[in-house]
Amino acid sequence: MRKLRVFIIPLLFLWGIGIPILFADGSVLKSLEKEIEAIVKGGQPSLVSISTRDGFGPQKDVGSGVIIRKEGYILTTGDVVGEDQQVEATLWNGKCYQAKLVGSDAESNLTVLKIEADGFISAKIGDSARLKPGSWVIVLGNSFGLAPSVSLGLFSGRREDGLLQLSAFASPGNSGGGILNSDGELVGIVTGTASGLVKASFRGRVGSSTKAKRSINILSPHFGLPYQGMTLAIAINKASEVASQLIKKGKVERGWLGVIIQNLTPSLSEHFEVKKGVLVSDVVDDSPAQKAGIKRGDIIVRYRGEKVNNSAQLRDMVTSTSPGEEVNLLIIRDGKEKPVRVKIGKRPKYSRIGKEKIWKDFQFPDLDWLKEEFSSEKLKQRLDRLEKEIETLRRKLGRD
Repeated sequence: MRKLRVFIIPLLFLWGIGIPILFADGSVLKSLEKEIEAIVKGGQPSLVSISTRDGFGPQKDVGSGVIIRKEGYILTTGDVVGEDQQVEATLWNGKCYQAKLVGSDAESNLTVLKIEADGFISAKIGDSARLKPGSWVIVLGNSFGLAPSVSLGLFSGRREDGLLQLSAFASPGNSGGGILNSDGELVGIVTGTASGLVKASFRGRVGSSTKAKRSINILSPHFGLPYQGMTLAIAINKASEVASQLIKKGKVERGWLGVIIQNLTPSLSEHFEVKKGVLVSDVVDDSPAQKAGIKRGDIIVRYRGEKVNNSAQLRDMVTSTSPGEEVNLLIIRDGKEKPVRVKIGKRPKYSRIGKEKIWKDFQFPDLDWLKEEFSSEKLKQRLDRLEKEIETLRRKLGRD
């Protein structure tokens, strides 16, 4: 499968410098075509089309899914399957199975289904952390029950929210489908597309007067250019962790450190004399971080020995840590490195930051005073006083 990169890069180079790539017998393109066909063929057995039915309503083809375990576990997205729905999964060979809901995780938008039978072929799981901008990817999904759709594109990068951004087209019904790398490994799950309008304007030279020998530059009004084809996917490393917990427990428990963090800007890096890391802006009361001695103004530079580059990375590291597990952190405080050992907690639904700071010296206003102060009579008096002041100012300006 690695031949895919070997074929495509030279083709782009030759095309870019204007050398024809359609050689006598088209052998280069045919070889490339065979490589892509092999990847698609290898991924098809694990691809499923998902349809749902609400009660006695009609059956609807809603999306795609990927078999991630040979026991019949299917990974898809939460927007494809909801609760209290009858779900049917159709394999590449046309066989249909009733699927039951194993568990869903709203935060990651992932759902695991289960179908009962033997001989399922699961996807070959890859490592999404190895994807680099420019890596070739193939989007493999199902277009609302029609023939499987295939799209070739590039991995563009990771967004702030951790999603993978791909310059590849995703057809309607591809949600829950698979993202394959050039080795045919599953590296992501399609979760949606980025689309909208881009404002654009063009400055054109319109009209020309022969006598005056001049032209007029006209700036046309802004208008929207539609864009689409940018696919968003959940990295398989994160998706696999979520799926494992859903299969084992039926829910996802996330680790919790209890800090408010922010990325290091150039000015902060210069101030603290630290190139990489995450600044602790505040610490939650009675949190694992506070118990471990982490303070506001500390800079976390390593987590479990791995370098911390940004806030999104640290959040993923912490949430993927099992509650109760002890981990080693390396922080910088007052310009000196300091190792810290923290027992990760279970993330609560809500947490309060510095509650004693927020409520200190706070008093609720007297309701009777509020009613009197903002009564209609009081407001009328203020309005009359304001009108008199305006009239006095007008007279003064008139005399001067």
